[in-house]
Amino acid sequence: MSYIQDAYHKYYDSAFWMRDEILMRERSSLLTQKGITSQEILVETVLPYPSSISIHDACEEAGLPGEVASMLGKIIFNEDASFKLRDHQAKSLVTSLQNKNDKRNVVVTSGTGSGKTESFLLPLLARLIKERLGAKPEKTNDWWNKPWDEEEKWNGLRINSNSKPAMRAMLLYPTNALVEDQISRLREASFRAKELHGSPMFYFGRYTGATPGGMYYPPDTLKNIDKKRIKELSRELKQIESEARKLASKEIKIRSQFQDPFCGEILTRWDMIQSPPDIMITNVSMLNVMLMRNVESNIFKQTRDWLDESEDNYFTLIIDELHSYRGTQGTEVALVIRNLLYRLGLGKDSPQLRCIATSASLDGDEGLEYLEQFFGVDRKTFSVFPGKPHKHDIKIPHDQDLVSKLAGKVNGGDEKATDEFINKFSPRRSIGTACLEAGIQEDGRTVPARVSALARKLLGENYKEELLEAFFNAAEKEEPGSFENPEPSFRAHMFLRQVQGMWACSNPGCDQVSEEYHYKDRRIGRLFKTPALNCQCGGQVLELLYCYDCGEMYLGGYVTRSPGELEGDGSYFLESSTSITDPSVPILGNQRIYGKFMWYWPGQIADDDISPWSHKNPGTGKTHQFRFIPASYDPRFGLLQPAIPGNAPNGTMFQSPSKVTTAALPEICPRCYSKKYQLDLKTFFSGNVQSPIRAQRTG
Repeated sequence: MSYIQDAYHKYYDSAFWMRDEILMRERSSLLTQKGITSQEILVETVLPYPSSISIHDACEEAGLPGEVASMLGKIIFNEDASFKLRDHQAKSLVTSLQNKNDKRNVVVTSGTGSGKTESFLLPLLARLIKERLGAKPEKTNDWWNKPWDEEEKWNGLRINSNSKPAMRAMLLYPTNALVEDQISRLREASFRAKELHGSPMFYFGRYTGATPGGMYYPPDTLKNIDKKRIKELSRELKQIESEARKLASKEIKIRSQFQDPFCGEILTRWDMIQSPPDIMITNVSMLNVMLMRNVESNIFKQTRDWLDESEDNYFTLIIDELHSYRGTQGTEVALVIRNLLYRLGLGKDSPQLRCIATSASLDGDEGLEYLEQFFGVDRKTFSVFPGKPHKHDIKIPHDQDLVSKLAGKVNGGDEKATDEFINKFSPRRSIGTACLEAGIQEDGRTVPARVSALARKLLGENYKEELLEAFFNAAEKEEPGSFENPEPSFRAHMFLRQVQGMWACSNPGCDQVSEEYHYKDRRIGRLFKTPALNCQCGGQVLELLYCYDCGEMYLGGYVTRSPGELEGDGSYFLESSTSITDPSVPILGNQRIYGKFMWYWPGQIADDDISPWSHKNPGTGKTHQFRFIPASYDPRFGLLQPAIPGNAPNGTMFQSPSKVTTAALPEICPRCYSKKYQLDLKTFFSGNVQSPIRAQRTG
């Protein structure tokens, strides 16, 4: 974390460089204070879930033949049937496939990294494998590589299918990002299935707004005018096919990130409308649209016909991230699901319906009631599997003197000492136990623990940081354990924030500046990390601005009283932030409006070489003049006004024409004369300026 924070601070000092080195050092000391750019790291123990039931045994309990178990292991895990599943995965497979017990619907609430995805892939693919056992390999119809004549009937990808096209399952996700992640998992399985079967064993497709084909019927109903559209889509698929062939020799993890029309993935809406995929992946919004439009009606009709053919045909509805559907949104999704089941002819008590969901949590009777309301299915048909994470029993805290004898060598990379450290202290289990104990709340919940709290649990009070470092270094080298007895893993939560700006006391005689940062002729007081009303010296606090090109320091403040309250004499009372919520005051410095925010150069008088400049307003056709003028500023009240005749000015202010909307910051730096040309004057006269003078807020 310190490495990331240091890198960020170096970036900030570079991008927001100021010519005053002492101010730079003072600013850096503020940034390193706790909570300004980062918070202490939180460490979360990800409890392991032991694997205890083999795929063979789970499939046997579910009534599946041994051949299915063998293929299932290879397709999902690239392992044989002896590969062991976690408890919730095995129970999900058995529960979803059984036909005699009322408990046929599944919700898995195990923790992150516990294999929830496999909990619905196992029963889903097991059914498809069972259905396709003994089926002859079928040839994919690559219609995009064939000439198409408008007089001929268009045939899609699955025209040679040996099984009746229908949705065997629908995977419903809240966002397209989650859809994309799931597609890659299915591609991996489909690649392995094709190697075993000789051709695609199952078909899947992503039906979202990004799916090619538009909202049109398949080309067998199109006229000659649509020939151009077919050619365009054919070119797109040829490009995808070409890329897939180039990747054919790559490992499966890489290949799964790219589309391949020959692995069983259906890429176009036309193909899915003509021959629905076995597994359709979509989001709630798209499903709602599909149910309302006539163009996709064939998908639901073919699926309903397939369900009517045999009572042994089952439709599986899979809902990921079930906990995200709450309140009004959850009600809307529940209504969409009821509409879907109605279109498929599936009543709430239909034995042909299988519901599988994953969720972060689901509590007791209230959770079962929620399931019944969401799916419209009797709560008695649901089984909820929370999983069984393994907690290691280990004694902590450890003796610091005993740990310190090896810690230095472990941190130095001594492999022999690291092995001895692992054998003595079991660092993964020790960190995991300490993290859990440090994260216990008063209400019994366990949350991620702060590193300091974790260290105190692990090593006691007054711990040495190098000892904690030794535990993490050793844990990195420790083996993750076996499937039956895995070690815990960890997740770090690092919180970094953008720098929101810098502020300074506007009193040059401020007595709050520490001796380290005090110097003769300093023109501002102490720096502030957040806006403040006043400094303890009595000076008004204003925002610290700078020139990007020369690093000169400026101040700026929000106007709390308008010039009219001072009889229109061009005087402004300033403070560090708006006193009331004003949506018309933008955050970005170059968009703040003159008269609502004012700029000030303390202790310097603008050079007479900077003559007034002008711009023509394209909206009114009038030409307006801008200039720098001597200013009188009173830091006790934050009062900025043009210099009063007879009194010596103590700074410079920017003057813009009254009753004209322009930006508060000048487009010219009065020190280095750097100027940004206003290419769009229409934008300029709406208050948006290109200027080298900027706020010290990161983007």
